[in-house]
Amino acid sequence: MDKEKGYEQQPQDLVDKVESMYQKGVLSLNRAQNKDAYELFKKIIEIDPEHGKSYNKLGVILAQVGEIDEAKKLFQTALEKDQGNTSAKVNMGNLFFLEEDFDTAKKYYLDAYEKDKENAVLLNNLATIYKNQGQIEEYLKYFKLAQKFHKENIKKELSDDSFMNKTKEFVKGEKKGCLGPSLMICLMVVISFIFLTFS
Repeated sequence: MDKEKGYEQQPQDLVDKVESMYQKGVLSLNRAQNKDAYELFKKIIEIDPEHGKSYNKLGVILAQVGEIDEAKKLFQTALEKDQGNTSAKVNMGNLFFLEEDFDTAKKYYLDAYEKDKENAVLLNNLATIYKNQGQIEEYLKYFKLAQKFHKENIKKELSDDSFMNKTKEFVKGEKKGCLGPSLMICLMVVISFIFLTFS
């Protein structure tokens, strides 16, 4: 059902079911309900073993609990299922970055950069690698791009019509006893916007 891989010929109801499950899994992950998210992504893979995005999300969950080797395997599987999955490339780069294997991290980041030139995290990490390697011109190039897209993403998020809906969704999660990282990110975005506005 991964449309990038040509599985759109599957029955539409099955495609819709997988997409609905995937969105529920992402929502659970955003609310730090990792067990629920994990189960949903595993079920998706049972239904559609070619669903690269679900392997990527499973890798994220395992990386969060320190199962780095298993996370790498899942990111690699995601890339085998969908070579254009920039999120899996960035995630793989992040793991190597954290392990201070900067050359391997840089390889994944540069590969992802070819398709996602506005990813502020990717750009910031590339800048850091170049700085550590003494390549100041490259460092400045990627650092400036990271800052530019970080500011643009904040402005876009705040002006997005669905911002209020997202905020209401976060609050609903809080009422259920789950503050979750999404609300924290929302607060960080607002604080960052205020900081950038007045600095």
